[in-house]
Amino acid sequence: MYNTKFIMDNGKDLYPGYLGREQRALLRNQYIGKKEYMRCACRPDAGLYYKVSGDLKIYPEHNGYTHDRYCCRYKNLTGSEQQKPPYYVGEDGDVTVFTSFDPKRFSRKTDRLKKSQQYTITLDEECAESEDVLIDKDDPQKTVKEPQLGLDGLVRGINVDCFTEKVLNGKTIENRQNFSTYVYYRTKKVKLSRNKKAIGDLTLEKDGVRFMYVPFAGICQSRNQDFSKFYMQTISADGKAFKNFTFPEIAEKAIKKFRKQYGTEPDSNTFLAGFQYIRNCTVPWKNKSNNNIYRVLGRVHLFQVSDAGVYCRSITEFNTFNALHRITKMNNAIKFWIPPEDESVGAIIEIDGHRKKILLLFRSKSSEKLSYNPDLYVPCVVDSSVPITEKNLYALVR
Repeated sequence: MYNTKFIMDNGKDLYPGYLGREQRALLRNQYIGKKEYMRCACRPDAGLYYKVSGDLKIYPEHNGYTHDRYCCRYKNLTGSEQQKPPYYVGEDGDVTVFTSFDPKRFSRKTDRLKKSQQYTITLDEECAESEDVLIDKDDPQKTVKEPQLGLDGLVRGINVDCFTEKVLNGKTIENRQNFSTYVYYRTKKVKLSRNKKAIGDLTLEKDGVRFMYVPFAGICQSRNQDFSKFYMQTISADGKAFKNFTFPEIAEKAIKKFRKQYGTEPDSNTFLAGFQYIRNCTVPWKNKSNNNIYRVLGRVHLFQVSDAGVYCRSITEFNTFNALHRITKMNNAIKFWIPPEDESVGAIIEIDGHRKKILLLFRSKSSEKLSYNPDLYVPCVVDSSVPITEKNLYALVR
């Protein structure tokens, strides 16, 4: 597991990236004059102690700490840091994301209009492999690809990051509409490594692009002067339906990928996220009088969310997160969150009064290696045949 957290002297987990200045000040005042109250969780028995200083930053109590190589605080003998994961929540609260595409760039190639009036579109860079490489710290002669996220990974990262931030700060998530508002504000903390501007601050007026995160309501098609136009329908916060113009290839690709991932058609649990662009290229139904300017959904991802709005990568995750949401609403002693830095971890479940936490893992077609501390976690592999109940959660930690 990729580690970003600390363990407090009372056994509670603390993620510094989700602590505001007021929370840090309270923490410092609580432990003022004390030592060894907060240690890095990558090697909890090694005594890698940290403290909150007067400037509300977190510093090590001693020099020369050796962290686990899968810890955000790891440095090798030359002082180089461990490569950050593609979605990284820093200790200052800002989020850095490494993607395989630049959201500000979107291009399409159109052939001269044929009788069939078909359009072709090329999504630049989204499927291209990165040329950046990293040196494997165990084998300097071995190079590995820099981890990067596609649009689906970016959307999931923002979603589970927002969910975790709210859970760990004791915020109540009532429903998916309530949670969508949280996601909107969380995007103002998320910056792509290649851009200085946060995703939530991108606007059509200033940047020619904006990020969208809304309920999906289907696809419709209309004809105008013998030209066919595709729209992806969405629902606004006030319940109004909107038609968002897109190209047929984009809509078809999004629907096809959704069906393959979930084995079902989009429904009331489906959300749309992606980027909408302002374009001024010539299109057949525009003329010079309106400056050929139009809005288009250029990068689109459809996905299922749980009753609380949590991103689900499969129907198994959908059923599991709904069950966990029901359990946590009935029992305040149980809570769960999802670490955005580690895609291999489905969720972490904590039960008050129990030192060990449950490491929820979802069975996948490909085998994955996972390192974790058995003194802190109890693994639980979930598939469609394993129900999640309060009874079996307590049985695991006992």
